This record gives sequence, structure tokens and C-alpha cells, in this order.
Amino acid sequence: MIHQAFDLNGIDHLSVDLAGAVEIEFWAGDNALSETKIQLYDAPGHVLKFFIEEKKRYEILEARNETSLRLSSNDPVRDPIRYRETTCFESVKLRLFIPDSFEKTGEGEYQRR
Repeated sequence: MIHQAFDLNGIDHLSVDLAGAVEIEFWAGDNALSETKIQLYDAPGHVLKFFIEEKKRYEILEARNETSLRLSSNDPVRDPIRYRETTCFESVKLRLFIPDSFEKTGEGEYQRR
């Protein structure tokens, strides 16, 4: 499981553009937090470790200006992982916790109240 935290101090607008399905949960915190659960089948553990640590396949990038923050996937396409001529089944579940001081204003768009 991978966790990342995103400082929202001074941020009034949050844009979320992440690969795959994202479960959004509002919470009473001040920061945005991500929780990514990954399961990779038909490959040994070191293959998943390589894609996490070296390729940064599941990393979420931050792009900010004065009052806006955009969260995007480091690898937005995520081609299938292959190991020894086998295409591996990959299950990725991403939960993003957004402070309840924000409200959804559009697809992937959140504004501070």
C-alpha cells in the first residue's frame, strides 16, 4: 500500500486527474491523502517493487500555483505489465481523502467552501 499526503494550505481549488477509478472520500482533515492498494498477479514481488520504486508507476504528481493544486498520475496510461512473456493481472484501488472544507464543483474539480 502506498500513502501520499498533499498540503492544501492556501489552496482554494483542487483538480484531480488520476489514472483509473478513484474513490473520493471527504474527511475532517486539513490535507488531501491518497491510499493506493496494488495487487499484481503472475509475477514475483520484486516486479511490483520495481514498478513502485523505480518506475514510480503509481506516484501522484502535484502541480500548484498560488491557490490551485492539480493532482495527476505519473503514469497516466499504465500499459500492461509483462513478466517472462506473461501479461500480469494488476488490481489498483485508489482512495483519495479530501478535506470536508471542499465541495465538488465538476468532474474532478473541488472548491474550498
